[in-house]
Amino acid sequence: MPGYTFEEARDYLMHLAPEDQLELFKFLANILLPKVKIETQHSLLELEGLGKEAWEGIDAQQFINEERNSWR
Repeated sequence: MPGYTFEEARDYLMHLAPEDQLELFKFLANILLPKVKIETQHSLLELEGLGKEAWEGIDAQQFINEERNSWR
């Protein structure tokens, strides 16, 4: 079996139809995901309160109203 460099494989794959690229992606994901050790998993709830200081002193309803008015 001939060996291919990453660049050669990438260039070949770029010519595949999008549907075939997606199939290849699924194939590789199924092979690689079980081999990859995920150190930690995080919860979206860990982001709670992040950046809250940016909203200090701002009335939420007034902000929403101003944003909606800017779309017109």
